Amino acid sequence: QTFSFEESDGVRQAELGLFVTGVDQDRPSVLELNIGGQITRLADPFHSASGGQWDALELDLEIPAGVTSVGVRILSEDSGEGPAAGNQIASLNWIAATLSMDVVQDGPQYGCDPHFWICRWWRFDPWCRSDNYTETLVFTRRWNHLMGVSRSQSGIRNSRNIFHALTGHGSCHMGWARRALNRHAAAAMLNADSNINYPYTVEQVRSMYQDAVGAIDGPETVQSVLTAFYEANRLGCPW
Repeated sequence: QTFSFEESDGVRQAELGLFVTGVDQDRPSVLELNIGGQITRLADPFHSASGGQWDALELDLEIPAGVTSVGVRILSEDSGEGPAAGNQIASLNWIAATLSMDVVQDGPQYGCDPHFWICRWWRFDPWCRSDNYTETLVFTRRWNHLMGVSRSQSGIRNSRNIFHALTGHGSCHMGWARRALNRHAAAAMLNADSNINYPYTVEQVRSMYQDAVGAIDGPETVQSVLTAFYEANRLGCPW
């Protein structure tokens, strides 16, 4: 099956959902993805993890700029590379597939710095939501819970919220770089949750932050993510 869509100038995040009849976990199969001509083959992705009668699989995909299609093939074959290699190949039926994707806005990009949000706290308050700039976030949201990190990773108490991160609250031992990261990450979250053309989505901001503070494994550092958010937050406000 091929999913077609309009091209974008930016990288987009997508989620592929697949629903097939059940495959015994010791039977090999192959999932083949074609993203803009780049083919990736995944060995034995189905193994009856969702029950004996059917299998559901969700995959996060990154769609590069300019790509207009994603091709999906499910094959009953043995790649020789998966955990079920050498066994009798799977017998499966493809029932359904879905592809959901972030919407990338056209036109100029915007980003407001931490000072903007500090001085306009009422634009993301939990009481008078009708005049908020943000879609869902309010300043009372607990920072560590929102970002999926621990106190030791963020340097901020679990009771502190987005506004505390914006204003640089935290342990006196956390260092200026971690404090600056928290301030710009908080601004990035608010920008991403607002109806402006910000370079990153909420999930991208959260993932980059988690990578920077060591909550997940990845290539980012505190300095690299701070620099990315700093540059995005200096693009200028549309308000």
